[in-house]
Amino acid sequence: MRGWITGGLILACSVFASMSWAHHPGHAVSVQSSGQFNPYVQGNGLPRKSLTYSFDWSHLDNGAGYVLLNQVEGEYAVLDRLSVLLRIPVLSLQMNFRPDKTGLGDISAGVKGVLWQDAGHSLLLGSDFSFPTGDQANGTGAGSVGMSSYLSYQYDFGFVRLFTSLGSGFLFDSDPEPTLLPSLGVTIPVLGVDGPLLAVLGVRAFVLLADETFQNGSAKVFAVPGLVFFPTDNRQLSLSLSGNIAIIDQLKVKPGIILSNVSLALVQDARAGINFQVSYAF
Repeated sequence: MRGWITGGLILACSVFASMSWAHHPGHAVSVQSSGQFNPYVQGNGLPRKSLTYSFDWSHLDNGAGYVLLNQVEGEYAVLDRLSVLLRIPVLSLQMNFRPDKTGLGDISAGVKGVLWQDAGHSLLLGSDFSFPTGDQANGTGAGSVGMSSYLSYQYDFGFVRLFTSLGSGFLFDSDPEPTLLPSLGVTIPVLGVDGPLLAVLGVRAFVLLADETFQNGSAKVFAVPGLVFFPTDNRQLSLSLSGNIAIIDQLKVKPGIILSNVSLALVQDARAGINFQVSYAF
């Protein structure tokens, strides 16, 4: 049973990752989940060999429009406790008062390792670098190399698994705009302990520690409910569907700054979204 719960957790974390938008408005799109996704909670998944496709649809607040994300991610476990990752995103910005833009986002590469693992417990540390392959002017790239680091912990109690993560990211330029990204969630079997369906219940947030558009400490909190389905007995193939719903909105514009309806800073402010993923573990 532990094996398939672990597989479910890995995919659940991928769901959280893909849904965790943390754009830096001043740079159009941010370090991670900028067009990429946020890997900070991805560290909950133990190292493995896998290929994942994800599609994400985000509805922006204040009627600003939509952001679509298609992404392919590969993970390769070079050791039992260490893996490397590569993510290639394609972004489509469909904003109501700007021309539609579609293009390659910022490609990222990273490493993830297990610091400690015991019966029912594991602690992981990871780091990612993103590269300015996207177009900053069109909102599909950050315009600078970025780095993120994250620490995650998971714990099994009975058939329920708790996972939590804390990460931060910044850009390597004159205005790094650091962001803090915490998350917390659980996976629960739905159709019996050995059934093919898991429910994911969680919350995630982003906190802008410093930003050129929003006040320092501005934050937004999201509820992330979802389902993970294993269509095959060996559970190598996984399908997931999740929601992303803003429940606390504390994004505050700095005094003296007026956001126009064509500002790329609006990409920061998602109200809700849907994520679908297909993942295969080798």
